[in-house]
Amino acid sequence: MIRTSMWFVTLALAAALLPTPAKADTTYAVDETVGAGSATGFITTNGTIGTLDIADIVNWNLTLNDGTNPPVDLEGPASGNNSLALLVGSDLTATPTQLIFAFGAADGGRLQFYVIGGPVICYSTIVDCTGTIGVSLDTLTPDTHFVFTALSDTEAIAGPVLAPEPATVILLPAGIALLLLIRKRFARPFRLTTT
Repeated sequence: MIRTSMWFVTLALAAALLPTPAKADTTYAVDETVGAGSATGFITTNGTIGTLDIADIVNWNLTLNDGTNPPVDLEGPASGNNSLALLVGSDLTATPTQLIFAFGAADGGRLQFYVIGGPVICYSTIVDCTGTIGVSLDTLTPDTHFVFTALSDTEAIAGPVLAPEPATVILLPAGIALLLLIRKRFARPFRLTTT
């Protein structure tokens, strides 16, 4: 009984000593139909929940397809760094599972991932990128072939990425190894006694 309790305390202490980040990056999957085209890939934030600003967007990798021309990749700082991000206004919010954009807001906000004078995807609350409120994209340089989807409500623009958190991936094998070690250490030989 005492040995079992001691091992449970040891196991709990080992689990408590594993490093865990205070706030982990959150990656959201993008799979958006835009007119005759599409945008797929991911956007990564610093884990902030609630209203986001540009500093909260830490990376992205988006493939834009306008339905006519060859697809183009827009890559953030950790993915190739060939594009920029712009966030104006307070229309982008994050939940643990979604990025949400308020297309119906009247504050002139927008979120863009772009190459200067070239490919762009624009989520907008005003008539700016293409002459409509909603989401638009262009794969050409210079901007000449926009496709768009008009939107006027609050919409999810990215959803969950189905992958286990790194801490879970690390803890499972560590826990199994510790249980096997405990079992081996306290294994008693089998003895058959008769009365």
